[in-house]
Amino acid sequence: MLRTDLSNYKPKALAAAGYSRESFGSPSQAVTEYLFNLFTDRQAVVWERDEQRFYVDPDLHARVHNRYDLERTVACIAKDAGHPDPDGFSRRWMRRYNVGGRNPWKVAAEGGDDFRALDKRVQAIFDMSRSYRDLPIVDDLCGLPFQEWRDGIRKKREEKEAAERKRIEDAKESRRRNFAIAAQNALKDEAEIWLASTVVDGVPITEWACGSDDFYWRAFSHIDRAEDARKRRVLAAEAAGELRKRLTTASNKAFRDPDRARLFLNSAHPKLAGRRPIEACETDADLRVALALLPKA
Repeated sequence: MLRTDLSNYKPKALAAAGYSRESFGSPSQAVTEYLFNLFTDRQAVVWERDEQRFYVDPDLHARVHNRYDLERTVACIAKDAGHPDPDGFSRRWMRRYNVGGRNPWKVAAEGGDDFRALDKRVQAIFDMSRSYRDLPIVDDLCGLPFQEWRDGIRKKREEKEAAERKRIEDAKESRRRNFAIAAQNALKDEAEIWLASTVVDGVPITEWACGSDDFYWRAFSHIDRAEDARKRRVLAAEAAGELRKRLTTASNKAFRDPDRARLFLNSAHPKLAGRRPIEACETDADLRVALALLPKA
Protein backbone atom coordinates (compact mmCIF):
# COMPACT_ATOMS: atom_id res chain seq x y z
CA MET A 1 0.00 0.00 0.00
CA LEU A 2 1.16 3.58 0.40
CA ARG A 3 4.77 3.38 1.58
CA THR A 4 4.94 6.42 3.84
CA ASP A 5 8.09 4.96 5.35
CA LEU A 6 9.98 5.68 2.10
CA SER A 7 10.44 9.25 3.24
CA ASN A 8 12.99 7.95 5.73
CA TYR A 9 15.34 6.86 2.90
CA LYS A 10 17.55 8.98 0.71
CA PRO A 11 16.70 9.12 -3.04
CA LYS A 12 19.88 7.25 -4.03
CA ALA A 13 19.14 4.42 -1.65
CA LEU A 14 15.56 4.20 -2.93
CA ALA A 15 16.77 4.20 -6.54
CA ALA A 16 19.24 1.42 -5.77
CA ALA A 17 16.37 -0.61 -4.31
CA GLY A 18 14.11 0.13 -7.32
CA TYR A 19 11.80 2.52 -5.46
CA SER A 20 11.02 6.22 -5.62
CA ARG A 21 8.79 8.50 -3.62
CA GLU A 22 7.07 9.69 -6.87
CA SER A 23 6.05 6.24 -8.06
CA PHE A 24 5.69 3.81 -5.18
CA GLY A 25 4.54 6.41 -2.76
CA SER A 26 1.49 7.49 -4.88
CA PRO A 27 -2.14 6.22 -4.61
CA SER A 28 -1.90 4.87 -8.16
CA GLN A 29 1.14 2.80 -7.35
CA ALA A 30 -0.42 1.64 -4.10
CA VAL A 31 -3.45 0.33 -5.95
CA THR A 32 -1.23 -1.32 -8.55
CA GLU A 33 0.76 -3.07 -5.86
CA TYR A 34 -2.46 -4.24 -4.19
CA LEU A 35 -3.81 -5.64 -7.45
CA PHE A 36 -0.52 -7.41 -8.11
CA ASN A 37 -0.77 -8.99 -4.68
CA LEU A 38 -4.30 -10.17 -5.41
CA PHE A 39 -3.20 -11.53 -8.74
CA THR A 40 -0.23 -13.34 -7.17
CA ASP A 41 -2.54 -14.88 -4.56
CA ARG A 42 -5.02 -15.78 -7.34
CA GLN A 43 -7.77 -13.66 -5.86
CA ALA A 44 -10.24 -11.32 -7.56
CA VAL A 45 -8.14 -10.14 -10.52
CA VAL A 46 -6.43 -11.50 -13.61
CA TRP A 47 -3.40 -9.85 -15.26
CA GLU A 48 -3.63 -9.57 -19.07
CA ARG A 49 -0.03 -9.53 -20.24
CA ASP A 50 -0.71 -8.40 -23.84
CA GLU A 51 -2.94 -5.49 -22.80
CA GLN A 52 -0.98 -4.74 -19.64
CA ARG A 53 -4.18 -4.52 -17.65
CA PHE A 54 -5.88 -6.11 -14.66
CA TYR A 55 -9.33 -7.65 -15.10
CA VAL A 56 -11.75 -8.72 -12.40
CA ASP A 57 -11.95 -12.52 -12.23
CA PRO A 58 -14.98 -13.59 -14.35
CA ASP A 59 -16.46 -15.76 -11.59
CA LEU A 60 -16.19 -12.94 -9.06
CA HIS A 61 -17.64 -10.48 -11.55
CA ALA A 62 -20.60 -12.81 -12.19
CA ARG A 63 -21.28 -13.20 -8.47
CA VAL A 64 -21.15 -9.45 -7.88
CA HIS A 65 -23.25 -8.70 -10.93
CA ASN A 66 -25.88 -11.32 -10.08
CA ARG A 67 -26.26 -10.00 -6.56
CA TYR A 68 -26.38 -6.38 -7.62
CA ASP A 69 -28.79 -6.93 -10.50
CA LEU A 70 -31.20 -9.07 -8.48
CA GLU A 71 -31.18 -6.68 -5.52
CA ARG A 72 -31.71 -3.69 -7.81
CA THR A 73 -34.68 -5.36 -9.54
CA VAL A 74 -36.35 -6.18 -6.21
CA ALA A 75 -35.79 -2.57 -5.08
CA CYS A 76 -37.53 -1.34 -8.25
CA ILE A 77 -40.47 -3.65 -7.57
CA ALA A 78 -40.68 -2.41 -3.97
CA LYS A 79 -40.59 1.19 -5.18
CA ASP A 80 -43.39 0.52 -7.68
CA ALA A 81 -45.40 -1.14 -4.91
CA GLY A 82 -45.05 2.02 -2.78
CA HIS A 83 -42.67 0.68 -0.10
CA PRO A 84 -41.19 3.56 1.93
CA ASP A 85 -37.66 2.09 1.91
CA PRO A 86 -37.18 0.10 -1.34
CA ASP A 87 -33.40 -0.33 -0.98
CA GLY A 88 -33.56 -1.46 2.64
CA PHE A 89 -36.41 -3.83 1.87
CA SER A 90 -34.45 -5.31 -1.03
CA ARG A 91 -31.35 -5.88 1.09
CA ARG A 92 -33.39 -7.67 3.77
CA TRP A 93 -35.18 -9.82 1.17
CA MET A 94 -31.85 -10.85 -0.34
CA ARG A 95 -30.80 -12.32 3.02
CA ARG A 96 -34.11 -13.64 4.38
CA TYR A 97 -36.19 -15.11 1.57
CA ASN A 98 -35.89 -18.90 1.56
CA VAL A 99 -35.03 -20.43 -1.80
CA GLY A 100 -34.72 -24.16 -1.18
CA GLY A 101 -32.80 -23.67 2.04
CA ARG A 102 -30.68 -20.75 0.77
CA ASN A 103 -31.26 -17.05 0.60
CA PRO A 104 -31.17 -15.07 -2.70
CA TRP A 105 -27.79 -13.61 -1.76
CA LYS A 106 -26.25 -17.08 -1.74
CA VAL A 107 -28.19 -18.29 -4.79
CA ALA A 108 -27.01 -15.26 -6.78
CA ALA A 109 -23.41 -15.86 -5.71
CA GLU A 110 -23.54 -19.49 -6.81
CA GLY A 111 -25.21 -18.70 -10.13
CA GLY A 112 -26.26 -21.58 -12.36
CA ASP A 113 -29.77 -22.85 -13.09
CA ASP A 114 -31.12 -22.03 -9.62
CA PHE A 115 -30.16 -18.40 -9.96
CA ARG A 116 -31.52 -18.16 -13.50
CA ALA A 117 -34.83 -19.63 -12.33
CA LEU A 118 -35.08 -17.17 -9.42
CA ASP A 119 -34.05 -14.25 -11.60
CA LYS A 120 -36.71 -15.19 -14.17
CA ARG A 121 -39.41 -15.28 -11.47
CA VAL A 122 -38.39 -11.86 -10.13
CA GLN A 123 -38.11 -10.40 -13.64
CA ALA A 124 -41.66 -11.56 -14.40
CA ILE A 125 -42.91 -9.56 -11.40
CA PHE A 126 -40.96 -6.51 -12.55
CA ASP A 127 -42.24 -6.80 -16.14
CA MET A 128 -45.81 -7.15 -14.88
CA SER A 129 -45.55 -3.74 -13.23
CA ARG A 130 -44.54 -1.93 -16.43
CA SER A 131 -47.70 -0.19 -17.67
CA TYR A 132 -46.50 -0.19 -21.29
CA ARG A 133 -46.13 -4.01 -21.35
CA ASP A 134 -49.28 -6.10 -21.19
CA LEU A 135 -47.54 -9.20 -19.87
CA PRO A 136 -49.34 -11.82 -17.76
CA ILE A 137 -50.22 -11.10 -14.14
CA VAL A 138 -48.00 -13.43 -12.07
CA ASP A 139 -49.22 -15.55 -9.19
CA ASP A 140 -45.71 -16.14 -7.78
CA LEU A 141 -44.57 -13.05 -5.85
CA CYS A 142 -41.36 -14.69 -4.58
CA GLY A 143 -42.26 -13.92 -0.99
CA LEU A 144 -42.75 -10.22 -1.69
CA PRO A 145 -45.71 -8.96 0.42
CA PHE A 146 -47.28 -7.02 -2.43
CA GLN A 147 -50.52 -8.91 -3.09
CA GLU A 148 -52.62 -5.75 -2.85
CA TRP A 149 -50.33 -4.01 -5.33
CA ARG A 150 -50.60 -6.95 -7.73
CA ASP A 151 -54.39 -6.94 -7.39
CA GLY A 152 -54.34 -3.22 -8.20
CA ILE A 153 -52.34 -3.92 -11.37
CA ARG A 154 -54.84 -6.65 -12.32
CA LYS A 155 -57.78 -4.28 -11.75
CA LYS A 156 -56.22 -1.51 -13.82
CA ARG A 157 -55.40 -4.00 -16.57
CA GLU A 158 -58.99 -5.30 -16.60
CA GLU A 159 -60.39 -1.77 -16.64
CA LYS A 160 -58.06 -0.85 -19.51
CA GLU A 161 -59.05 -3.95 -21.47
CA ALA A 162 -62.75 -3.32 -20.83
CA ALA A 163 -62.38 0.28 -21.99
CA GLU A 164 -60.57 -0.88 -25.12
CA ARG A 165 -63.28 -3.44 -25.88
CA LYS A 166 -65.94 -0.74 -25.46
CA ARG A 167 -64.01 1.63 -27.73
CA ILE A 168 -63.80 -1.05 -30.41
CA GLU A 169 -67.50 -1.92 -30.10
CA ASP A 170 -68.50 1.75 -30.18
CA ALA A 171 -66.39 2.28 -33.29
CA LYS A 172 -67.95 -0.77 -34.95
CA GLU A 173 -71.46 0.39 -34.10
CA SER A 174 -70.72 3.87 -35.44
CA ARG A 175 -69.38 2.43 -38.71
CA ARG A 176 -72.38 0.09 -38.97
CA ARG A 177 -74.87 2.92 -38.43
CA ASN A 178 -73.15 5.38 -40.78
CA PHE A 179 -72.76 2.76 -43.50
CA ALA A 180 -76.46 1.89 -43.36
CA ILE A 181 -77.36 5.60 -43.62
CA ALA A 182 -75.04 6.01 -46.61
CA ALA A 183 -76.62 3.01 -48.32
CA GLN A 184 -80.13 4.38 -47.65
CA ASN A 185 -79.24 7.78 -49.11
CA ALA A 186 -77.73 6.22 -52.23
CA LEU A 187 -80.08 3.30 -52.91
CA LYS A 188 -83.38 4.61 -51.54
CA ASP A 189 -86.00 1.85 -51.44
CA GLU A 190 -83.48 -0.77 -52.58
CA ALA A 191 -81.14 -0.21 -49.62
CA GLU A 192 -82.67 -2.71 -47.19
CA ILE A 193 -82.66 -5.59 -49.69
CA TRP A 194 -79.15 -4.69 -50.90
CA LEU A 195 -77.73 -4.59 -47.36
CA ALA A 196 -79.33 -7.94 -46.52
CA SER A 197 -78.18 -9.72 -49.69
CA THR A 198 -74.70 -8.34 -50.42
CA VAL A 199 -71.78 -10.40 -49.17
CA VAL A 200 -68.01 -9.61 -49.18
CA ASP A 201 -65.50 -12.40 -48.51
CA GLY A 202 -68.33 -14.57 -47.22
CA VAL A 203 -69.48 -11.91 -44.69
CA PRO A 204 -72.60 -9.69 -44.92
CA ILE A 205 -71.41 -6.33 -46.20
CA THR A 206 -72.55 -4.37 -43.14
CA GLU A 207 -70.57 -6.64 -40.80
CA TRP A 208 -67.59 -6.58 -43.15
CA ALA A 209 -67.65 -2.78 -43.37
CA CYS A 210 -67.72 -2.26 -39.59
CA GLY A 211 -64.75 -4.59 -39.04
CA SER A 212 -62.15 -1.83 -39.41
CA ASP A 213 -61.67 1.69 -40.73
CA ASP A 214 -59.98 0.28 -43.83
CA PHE A 215 -62.90 -2.07 -44.62
CA TYR A 216 -65.35 0.74 -43.85
CA TRP A 217 -63.95 3.10 -46.48
CA ARG A 218 -63.45 0.29 -49.00
CA ALA A 219 -67.10 -0.74 -48.57
CA PHE A 220 -68.28 2.60 -50.01
CA SER A 221 -67.06 1.50 -53.44
CA HIS A 222 -69.70 -1.26 -53.25
CA ILE A 223 -72.36 1.37 -52.52
CA ASP A 224 -71.11 3.44 -55.46
CA ARG A 225 -71.37 0.49 -57.85
CA ALA A 226 -74.83 -0.41 -56.56
CA GLU A 227 -75.94 3.21 -56.92
CA ASP A 228 -74.66 3.37 -60.51
CA ALA A 229 -76.51 0.14 -61.34
CA ARG A 230 -79.67 1.49 -59.76
CA LYS A 231 -79.44 4.73 -61.76
CA ARG A 232 -79.06 2.73 -64.97
CA ARG A 233 -82.10 0.65 -64.10
CA VAL A 234 -84.16 3.73 -63.27
CA LEU A 235 -83.20 5.41 -66.54
CA ALA A 236 -83.88 2.22 -68.46
CA ALA A 237 -87.27 1.86 -66.74
CA GLU A 238 -88.14 5.48 -67.55
CA ALA A 239 -87.12 4.99 -71.18
CA ALA A 240 -89.11 1.76 -71.37
CA GLY A 241 -92.11 3.56 -69.86
CA GLU A 242 -92.01 6.13 -72.65
CA LEU A 243 -91.78 3.39 -75.29
CA ARG A 244 -94.75 1.56 -73.76
CA LYS A 245 -96.77 4.75 -73.80
CA ARG A 246 -96.03 5.09 -77.51
CA LEU A 247 -96.97 1.44 -78.07
CA THR A 248 -100.21 1.89 -76.10
CA THR A 249 -101.11 4.99 -78.12
CA ALA A 250 -100.37 3.19 -81.38
CA SER A 251 -102.36 0.13 -80.26
CA ASN A 252 -105.43 2.22 -79.36
CA LYS A 253 -105.21 3.93 -82.73
CA ALA A 254 -104.81 0.66 -84.65
CA PHE A 255 -107.64 -1.25 -82.96
CA ARG A 256 -109.98 1.73 -82.43
CA ASP A 257 -111.21 -0.19 -79.35
CA PRO A 258 -109.57 0.15 -75.93
CA ASP A 259 -110.51 -3.39 -74.87
CA ARG A 260 -109.04 -5.00 -77.98
CA ALA A 261 -105.96 -2.80 -77.68
CA ARG A 262 -105.52 -3.82 -74.04
CA LEU A 263 -105.98 -7.51 -75.00
CA PHE A 264 -103.25 -7.21 -77.63
CA LEU A 265 -100.84 -5.49 -75.31
CA ASN A 266 -101.24 -8.05 -72.51
CA SER A 267 -101.47 -11.31 -74.47
CA ALA A 268 -98.50 -13.58 -75.13
CA HIS A 269 -97.40 -13.41 -78.75
CA PRO A 270 -95.44 -16.20 -80.57
CA LYS A 271 -93.32 -13.67 -82.48
CA LEU A 272 -92.17 -12.26 -79.13
CA ALA A 273 -91.10 -15.70 -77.79
CA GLY A 274 -94.31 -15.93 -75.81
CA ARG A 275 -93.89 -12.54 -74.17
CA ARG A 276 -96.57 -9.86 -74.00
CA PRO A 277 -95.99 -6.82 -76.27
CA ILE A 278 -96.24 -4.37 -73.39
CA GLU A 279 -93.74 -6.46 -71.44
CA ALA A 280 -91.33 -6.95 -74.35
CA CYS A 281 -91.16 -3.26 -75.23
CA GLU A 282 -87.92 -2.12 -73.54
CA THR A 283 -85.84 -0.65 -76.39
CA ASP A 284 -86.44 1.17 -79.67
CA ALA A 285 -85.87 -2.12 -81.50
CA ASP A 286 -88.46 -3.83 -79.29
CA LEU A 287 -90.92 -1.04 -80.10
CA ARG A 288 -90.42 -1.47 -83.83
CA VAL A 289 -91.08 -5.23 -83.56
CA ALA A 290 -94.25 -4.65 -81.49
CA LEU A 291 -95.53 -1.95 -83.85
CA ALA A 292 -95.09 -4.33 -86.76
CA LEU A 293 -97.56 -6.72 -85.08
CA LEU A 294 -100.39 -4.19 -85.08
CA PRO A 295 -103.07 -4.48 -87.75
CA LYS A 296 -102.58 -2.17 -90.73
CA ALA A 297 -105.04 0.62 -91.07
